[in-house]
Amino acid sequence: LFAVCAGAYWEQSGKADENAVKVSLEENARLLAYVTEAGNPKNGGVSLIFMVDENSDVDILAETMQILKDNQIKATFFMTGKFAEAHGDIAQSLWQRGCEIGVSGYEAVSPANLDYGENLAALEKATTVIRGITGEAVRFYSPPFGVLEEDIYKAVNESDLTFVLAGVDSMDWDDVSAEAIIGAVLAKAEKGSIISLHPTDMTNLGLQTIINELKGLHLKFLTVSENVGV
Repeated sequence: LFAVCAGAYWEQSGKADENAVKVSLEENARLLAYVTEAGNPKNGGVSLIFMVDENSDVDILAETMQILKDNQIKATFFMTGKFAEAHGDIAQSLWQRGCEIGVSGYEAVSPANLDYGENLAALEKATTVIRGITGEAVRFYSPPFGVLEEDIYKAVNESDLTFVLAGVDSMDWDDVSAEAIIGAVLAKAEKGSIISLHPTDMTNLGLQTIINELKGLHLKFLTVSENVGV
């Protein structure tokens, strides 16, 4: 009897898990319809977006910034409020160079671990910090860890921000080689692409090649604002 009951339990539990996954996928698909994954192909360019938080190595980030400067490329940097508080000089330098500053929350925690109110408060705190540095309203949000769920989507919408989830993942958040990062980007990059990157040693090793190859495809480098514009 126990074996029969146990078997029935696990069968029902397995079906419940399958249903939960199905609901999760359906919810994710619904939310994706309201998320910006790419810009306007008619603008003929791509956007490099860099995710920066309080754990980022500022020396490696300085190398990233130098590569972009040497190539006269503007990018969009999504940073946490904590990073901006600690390194306002870096945020201001990026903005003065024509780069765009977006927000990725107040600190490097998954928005899935926060409820709606906590996400809303984190966004308000972070955007206030960044606005104090640039003097401009923050327009775009991109989530740490690529998290997309109802509470953070609602908080972003309430904050009058556009939710950006890059359509091209460089995979540089994983322990991969520069060659793997280059391959991941070039396999999908096209007009309108938004390409997610992080300031890492491997990313910096591959960044010049990525830039050269994308230029060879006659693609311009645009901020997210420029890319999504008509």
